[in-house]
Amino acid sequence: MSEQTNTNFSIEKATEFLQSFVGLMKEGCVSKEVYDNRRAACERCEFNQKRSSDNAHFCGSCGCGARDIARLYVEGIPIEEDHSVRLWMPNTNCPKDFHPIEKGTGDFKPVGGRLKQLKNLTMATLGEAVGSIGVDDQLEYINKTAEIVESVVVDDAEMEELEASLEEVLLKDKPPEGYNEQEGANNEANNELSNKDSGFRGDANS
Repeated sequence: MSEQTNTNFSIEKATEFLQSFVGLMKEGCVSKEVYDNRRAACERCEFNQKRSSDNAHFCGSCGCGARDIARLYVEGIPIEEDHSVRLWMPNTNCPKDFHPIEKGTGDFKPVGGRLKQLKNLTMATLGEAVGSIGVDDQLEYINKTAEIVESVVVDDAEMEELEASLEEVLLKDKPPEGYNEQEGANNEANNELSNKDSGFRGDANS
């Protein structure tokens, strides 16, 4: 297994991942038995790639690259502390078909809870919007993420909790993962994300 270098991320890959994320948010995690079988398959796979800085493992075939939101697992830490989402999804969209689609159990504890992962998805989208994917795809990716958040948040209380959690992170003035300086073409995408974020509550109440 080698260091992860695949960065061929596209709106098509993003859409596949977002569809899998919706399944996780609606059905919950697969069983521990299914997770163990999937992890064993990944550990044997030639495309399993390890990031040396933190022992995180990623798929080198799917095209998502070494993005934390698409992490398979972290080697050497207890599973209850890992919270990687990919192998817990009912449908992982494994490019080698090593992971059959399975039913979710309704349990979100293995990934740290629904709110944690909704926050992670939103922050990951912000990271992509400021430079990791092509400018033409940024608004589409933001819109898809906004639609997902709106569709899976169960009530006003969860939306308010999510918004508060996001505000806490953003107020720390820490640039999101993947941030880099780019020409002004990214400003429109950033503004659109802000508008979508501020509009989530109104959409949830409608």
